[in-house]
Amino acid sequence: KKKDLREILLNKEVLLSALIKELNYRYKFKLSNVSNDLNINIKALESLNPTKLMDLGYSMTLIDGKRISSIKEVKIDDIISTKLKDGTITSKVIKKGE
Repeated sequence: KKKDLREILLNKEVLLSALIKELNYRYKFKLSNVSNDLNINIKALESLNPTKLMDLGYSMTLIDGKRISSIKEVKIDDIISTKLKDGTITSKVIKKGE
């Protein structure tokens, strides 16, 4: 009877050890996937960062603090602000062209 109990206990220990190894493997795999997803999302966010775009030579033009994206949004004599990576230029619209 003691032998049966020892064998049962040994089998349970082996099973527990295998389950712990499986759990550790799955945990590391899941953590790796989450880490990869996080890095992908960080890169996507960085690519949309306005400051990063300004480093590439892009600017943002505003009228009264509101971003404009079309020539139709400005009139002659409007005062516009152009934000660059290292400062702002204030300009007066003297001519429009398409």
